[in-house]
Parts: sequence; structure tokens; C-alpha cells
Amino acid sequence: MSQGCLLLATEHDSIDYIGMSNLAASLVMKHLNIPTHIHINPKPTQGNVRAFRWDDGSVETVQWHNSDRPLAFDISPFEETLLIDVDYLTFNNSLAGVFGSANEFLCYDTAWDVTQTDTLNNETHMTRNGLNMLWATVVYFRKTELAHNIFETMKMIQNSWGYYSKLYGFIGGKYRNDFALTIAHQLMNGYTNSANTFDHALCSLGTEDTIYDVQDNQLLIRYRHGTKHNAMRIQDTNLHCMNKRCLQDEQILEGLWKLAA
Repeated sequence: MSQGCLLLATEHDSIDYIGMSNLAASLVMKHLNIPTHIHINPKPTQGNVRAFRWDDGSVETVQWHNSDRPLAFDISPFEETLLIDVDYLTFNNSLAGVFGSANEFLCYDTAWDVTQTDTLNNETHMTRNGLNMLWATVVYFRKTELAHNIFETMKMIQNSWGYYSKLYGFIGGKYRNDFALTIAHQLMNGYTNSANTFDHALCSLGTEDTIYDVQDNQLLIRYRHGTKHNAMRIQDTNLHCMNKRCLQDEQILEGLWKLAA
């Protein structure tokens, strides 16, 4: 049975999603020893507009192309697929165990802020009434009926975004894969979030915190703590680096590519 990693990338004017996908794929091949497939959308449709607040306090408003995620089941050339965001950095083999398991579908139901400053609090719930959000950042699936139905339901939700935003009670201006996955997962799993999820949290770094150096296989992280900044080191830890700007810094990239070699 074929096993591999799928990454979805799009040409962008200011964010190098393709370059990030090449780095993320190289890290996967090094630590998980599986092939990767980078799907590049040659003709992206007009995306959402999203404002990113970076670690220096600046705000950048950019086009946000995120419409391909519901197509992952159709796009993947593998029977078993690890679908990851291009800003997900793999530094260990902890996800290797999902391959060959009895699981048909897995996603994250919680995210862990590596700085432990609760910068992801606003991402915990999807709706004002407290419905927990699932994360589409890392998804494992097999070519089974359950996985197929989840992705087909995501397509339906995407095509009827206004309706589902009113039904579930969230702001529907911007399509979000996390929200679509949350709803589809609930519908296909008997309205529960406790099934078909990873048994650990998604280690993440917020957009206002940054990797500022890479030394001796360690990521040096600077993060906000009140009105000040603190620093920390992590090593051998998979990381969802939501600060995409630091992943385009020449010095940081040089260090990360050395870790991928």
C-alpha cells in the first residue's frame, strides 16, 4: 500500500508558499522517510483576504488562497496520506506510527502553544457558544469511505459557506478549512469530536512570535510576554510555525535547510 505526504501550495505575490512547501517536504522525507507530493495550483481562484500581525507589530493584509484543502482526497496519489500545511516543520518521526494503523482518518482537536502564553486562545472554539475547533493543519487519511465522505462534506460546506456560518453561528466572511473540517468531522462521526483525532496536541507558534535563529539543531524562539519579550529553545519537536514571514528570512531558511539535509 502506497504511503506518502501531500502538500498543497499556491503561487503568491508576497508569501513564498512553494518555497515553504519544498522545505516542509524535505523535512518529512528526512524524518519520516516517505515520498512527498507537492500539488501546485496553477490557476488559483481569488482567495480570501487575511490580515497577519507579525512579531514586530506590523500588520500585512494579503490574498489567502486556501480553497484546495477539500480536494486533498482526490489529489493525493497515495493510499495512505499525511496531509500537512506548508508551514508545518517536521523534526522527529512521531507521526510515522499512523501509517499501517487501523485509523482511517486523524486530525488534531487541540493545539498547544509552545511558548505557553496562550496566544492561541482565540483559536480554541469555532463558535460563540463554545464548539471546539478542529485543526486542518495535519490530517492523516486512508482512501476509505469515511475519509471520502469527510472531504466530500467539506466541499459541500465550502460551496454553502454562508448557510453553514449562520447554522453554526460563526462569522462567515472568510472561508476557513479548520471550520469546514470541524463541521464535516462532526457530521461523519456522530456529532462528536472525540473520535478519529490524534492522541496529542498540535505544537504551534503564533504569528506574533518568531524563530529568530537556528543553532545546533535547536530552534531559538522569541515570544511576547506581556509588554516584554522572552526567549526559549526547542529541539526535535514538530512545529506548526504560523509566522510565515520568519520562514522567508534568509538566515532562518539557511539554518532550517541545514536541518533538512
